[in-house]
Amino acid sequence: MYRTVLPKTGKLLKAGAWVCKVGSLMFLLLGPQNYQMCPPGVQRIGWIAMTIVPNNELRAVHIFYKYADI
Repeated sequence: MYRTVLPKTGKLLKAGAWVCKVGSLMFLLLGPQNYQMCPPGVQRIGWIAMTIVPNNELRAVHIFYKYADI
């Protein structure tokens, strides 16, 4: 739809892990892909599938837990 460069998922997760405190949850909204890789100190808990009704698109909210400083 728009001709923009999408951000890299790994860089977003690493930046979020750098900002969040130890013991916090991080949520990352992505497309219908299953993202498995995590930076050190972050563990992936799971994901929730969602449908966005106006566009009829499938999205996934990935949930991560920060357990140590990186």
